[in-house]
Order: sequence, then C-alpha cells, then structure tokens
Amino acid sequence: MKQLFFLILPFLLVSCASHHGNINNTHTRAGENHTYVDLAVGYSKATYIFGIGGLSKDMLFAEAYRNMRMSYPLKPNQTLENLVVNSKHTWVGPFLKHEVITIADVIAWDNDLHIVYADQYLNQFSRNKVLSTNEFKLNDQLLMLEQNKIYSVRVVSLSDKNAVVFYTDKGGDFQLKKIRLSNLFWGEDANKQYNNFKVGDTVIFKKPVQQKIEEIEAFIRGFNQQKLLVFIQGKGLHRVEYDDIKKPEKKMEK
Repeated sequence: MKQLFFLILPFLLVSCASHHGNINNTHTRAGENHTYVDLAVGYSKATYIFGIGGLSKDMLFAEAYRNMRMSYPLKPNQTLENLVVNSKHTWVGPFLKHEVITIADVIAWDNDLHIVYADQYLNQFSRNKVLSTNEFKLNDQLLMLEQNKIYSVRVVSLSDKNAVVFYTDKGGDFQLKKIRLSNLFWGEDANKQYNNFKVGDTVIFKKPVQQKIEEIEAFIRGFNQQKLLVFIQGKGLHRVEYDDIKKPEKKMEK
C-alpha cells in the first residue's frame, strides 16, 4: 500500500493550467446610433476525476452564457454584442477543473429599432436557476472585503451559500471569485436598511478588554443579515456582529 502511495504521489502533486479565448464580433448594424452601457459576465465550471464527471464542454459554454444572460437582464432595445469566451483548464494530479467565462458588451440602441424579449425566450434561461437568495440576487452590486481593502463586486452566479462575483482588482485586472454569501455586504448604492442600521451610521463598537468592555466609535461601511462591515479609527476595517455594536446615546439638549 505504501509503495502504491509513493508511486502515485508525484502525479497528485503535479499541477498545470492552460487558457483559451476568442472574441465574436456580433456588432454589425453599421450606421445605427448606439451606446455602450456596461459589461455582462457569465461563469460556469465543472470538475473531472480521470476525465469522468462534470458537464460536457458544449454544456459548460451554454451554462456560462445562460448565467451571463440572467446576471444582466436586458432592457428593451438592449443587446449583447462582441462576445468574449475564455476557457481555462487546471490539472492537479488526476483532477481537472474546467472553467468558462463569457463577457459581452451591453449595447443600447438609440434609434427606432424595437427589441423585445418574449417571456418564453427568457424562461429558457431562468428555469431551475437560483436567481436570488434571502439576501442577494443576480447582478447585485455589493461590497467585498479582501486583505483589508473594499472592492465593489457584481454577482454573476448564485447558490444557496455562495456566489461568484466579478470585479476589478487593485492592479486594474478583471477577476472572478467564489465567495460565501456571509462575506458580501450591501453598500451605500444599495440604499438599504437592516435592524435599523444603514451605511454611514456612526455606531459604538463594544470591545472586550481584560474582562471589561471598551467602547469605540465606528462607522458602517456595509452590512448583510449576519454581520456589519465597519471602519474603526486606527484599526481599519472589521466584520462585526450586530450584538457587538450599539447606536450612540443621544445627547440631552440644554
């Protein structure tokens, strides 16, 4: 048994990756006025063991395209153009992870061109798909804390406990990241309120210090249904529980 383990160990430790991509220019309506509005992003992945398991290659591309369409609901007279498809294969021993990322320009047409998406067409994308949770939904603009830095991210895929988000990192590069829902926060743009707290509120953080409670002023930068993202002067950004904060007492008017 030990001999077999040492025989396959080198294969388990070896890892490598390959990338493929292409651009499909679908914008062909010359002479028609249009505006580039945004980017739509889709993502899918499958894992294989010795080549067994997961979705077929064609279905991975279809799943990524479906996620892209659902994560950015198009308005009348909007279309997706200039589709970019990226495919990444990562091998770690006998395990293969195949990821597909699709990105397209969202274009709004400014002339009399009338584009309407029938419910029957849209239902093909939304069927059996997680479009929202108790907290978030596809295409939400949220906040993510990464290495003590806040990033503005967009939800491009959802499950019951996790999300895949699209964002620009500190180097200016596009990134996709799988993250637990508990680590995503509504920001100022969401214009939400929870437990009578909202972004921008001044609160008091109750910190235990040597069997005593030290109260420190903090500012809410974001929140979800489990935790708040607060900035504490001199201590930076922290995730805290609702039980660890309180609103400052109102000063009595003279």
